[in-house]
Amino acid sequence: MRAFTRGLLRQVSHRPPLRAPPHPPIRRSGAQAGGRKAYRDNGGDSVAEAQIVFATPSSTPAKQNLATPTPFEAEGSVGREPRLRRRPLPPPTPQYQLSKPLVLDDVQDTYALSPTQQLHGQWLWNGTRVLRCNTHLRQSNAACVVGGASAIRRIWRTYRIRPTVVYVPNTEPGVPAWCLEADLPSVVVRCSPVAVKRQLLSAEYSDGFAAEFPLPVNTVSDAASLLATAPEEAAGVTTAIKDETTVPQADRPLHNPFGHHAVKAMLVLVGLRIPSNVGALLRAAVEMGYDAAVLVNCVDATQEKVLRASDGTALSPTLRIYETDATEQASVSLLSSIAAQHHLMPFLALPSQEVDPAFEVAKRFHMYNNSNDRQKVDGVVDNAKGAAKNGLQAPTPPHLGAMVVLGSEAQGLRDLRGTWGVPYQLVTLPLPNPMVDSYNVSVAGSVLLHLFRPAAAEHFGRLVALSGETVASLPLTAAAEEADDEEEFEESPTG
Repeated sequence: MRAFTRGLLRQVSHRPPLRAPPHPPIRRSGAQAGGRKAYRDNGGDSVAEAQIVFATPSSTPAKQNLATPTPFEAEGSVGREPRLRRRPLPPPTPQYQLSKPLVLDDVQDTYALSPTQQLHGQWLWNGTRVLRCNTHLRQSNAACVVGGASAIRRIWRTYRIRPTVVYVPNTEPGVPAWCLEADLPSVVVRCSPVAVKRQLLSAEYSDGFAAEFPLPVNTVSDAASLLATAPEEAAGVTTAIKDETTVPQADRPLHNPFGHHAVKAMLVLVGLRIPSNVGALLRAAVEMGYDAAVLVNCVDATQEKVLRASDGTALSPTLRIYETDATEQASVSLLSSIAAQHHLMPFLALPSQEVDPAFEVAKRFHMYNNSNDRQKVDGVVDNAKGAAKNGLQAPTPPHLGAMVVLGSEAQGLRDLRGTWGVPYQLVTLPLPNPMVDSYNVSVAGSVLLHLFRPAAAEHFGRLVALSGETVASLPLTAAAEEADDEEEFEESPTG
């Protein structure tokens, strides 16, 4: 038996080994190899999530759009590597109209809008979750995510922007009454506040409310659009700048590209990367009557943290937000041109105690405007009588608006080195306590915004009248003195 087994083993050892037919090796380019590695690392969840993004009502496709091939299906066939390919996103306008509020008791619920169209709570949830963490998706879909019941209610009921979906905590016995009003109905989904906090919001403490809103037209525009010429000026029609009959910005339609042309007061933020500071300053600007804000190399104004910190005021129709990523010298040139065209006086906030206090500068600034306004109303200047005989009249000085410029706590205004083409003024806040070396930028900015707000002119006028003091003229820092002031910018950053 053993001899028979050894004989069989000898025959097997002499047989040729089984080999697969030869074929050329597969060579992939770097992009294909990288895409395959990313596909393996992300797993199947990323594929499902990408498909849901194109199928959410936030991106608003109809049901027939669900039958269109995904990027993997359109690219591939059997034996071909899947590759991600960009394709245009569907329009952000919802294709379904609600006559009354729709409440889903759970994220997994489904509601039949029509015999051919269904609304899935999970699609809404996944679309909002991806929208929160993707800046490019927010810009392309013109949508944003807002957290907090107060901010949602302000945007929905005060600013009258209809949300795509509203998430309310299921720990409450019912849905709040302000979510069920017949005006501007929307989809309300009851869900776990813990899931909302972890997946839809980034706040450490949350009340469990979140919502997805469409962004109004021109919510965030390029700062260069502030230099555009108004249609009537382009046609040769003369208009008075900052006239009393100028239509307020709040009364102008948001789709009007020239609705920003008459700026009364402006906030400029330079290099602020902390969302809470940007949101707090935008809220202060809205509450104090500023109608424009320019963000220079700052965080995205449509980010969920910024909107939550601003309590929804970043979407206020009375405030137009502009942004620019220009270089240091280009930013100074752009801001100078904006200030010259809109008759704004730049006030640069610095921590140096050698600079004039902001209160004194604000008093001189507002009294200067009050004096010019009285001359404009009376129609009298120093040489008015003599000029009237000759048919000439000296022009009345324009009413100046405030341009409050704030820097970050880390860099201050170092990013604004360059030559200003208009007069400007350096301001600071006193630090009487030696234990405090600086203020938080949101605190300091709120104080400065309050001092230079348009409505403060009346208060300073009454203050000067009661005190009987003589206010000095407004000192203007000329552009020729730029070299002398560069040392101020090299000091510690704005607090």
